Amino acid sequence: MKFTKRALEAIEPVEKRQVYFDDSVTGLAVKVMPTGHKSFYFCYRAGKGRGAPKRQVQLGAFPDLTVEQARNKAKRLQAQVVHGQDPAKDIQQSKDRKTVSAVLEVFFKEHVRVKLKPHTIAQYEGIARRCVIPAIGNERIEDVTHRDVAHLHHRLKNTPYQANRTLAMLSKFFSWCEVNGFRERMTNPAFGLEKYKEKKQMEFMDQTELSAVGQALESLETAGQVNALMAAALRLLALTGARVSEILSLKWEYIVDL
Repeated sequence: MKFTKRALEAIEPVEKRQVYFDDSVTGLAVKVMPTGHKSFYFCYRAGKGRGAPKRQVQLGAFPDLTVEQARNKAKRLQAQVVHGQDPAKDIQQSKDRKTVSAVLEVFFKEHVRVKLKPHTIAQYEGIARRCVIPAIGNERIEDVTHRDVAHLHHRLKNTPYQANRTLAMLSKFFSWCEVNGFRERMTNPAFGLEKYKEKKQMEFMDQTELSAVGQALESLETAGQVNALMAAALRLLALTGARVSEILSLKWEYIVDL
């Protein structure tokens, strides 16, 4: 079939996996799982003749990867095959040599910085730099065990919040590794570990502190460093305890006459 965005979106999943090949680029295929998940693959024979072993390389999920991007990737791999290379074997050998630090770089490049929010990106980068890389960064990705992660989690027990955020990040990271072929399926070493209890603390400003905040805002307004809209938003934050996003997205229709 001729691959187009509309044509691929129109494919309905059935009980068994379906495979469709592109008319434009030899070897480019899309697999449609019963769940509806669609992924691009490049399929080829590693060698000459019909007796050569069949290989495939996963290119990416549709629609995250566009039809044109998939075609470009397939053409590059096609050129490698023509010159006697075996892309699938090369990729697997490369993955076999990967350390946790090396795979983390790929994880941040292809997933974290592309799909997550800035706050989460900063949090993940801090956890990786401070906690994960010093502890297991030089380990081969497939050699990391449940015990390794449990030991790292235990070392952070005096800071429960950081310990639990580290565990959550590692769980996400190793799940991604499984999906992308860096580890075998169902081998997430962070699975099943129990989080530490976190004590939630909340402190409220007293009248003196609130007055100081108000005076500071008035001074900033007078000096022209804060405009009236910004000052009003800050006052609402201080007096209501609402989230910044809630205050900044307020609309007049939300205000009712009680």
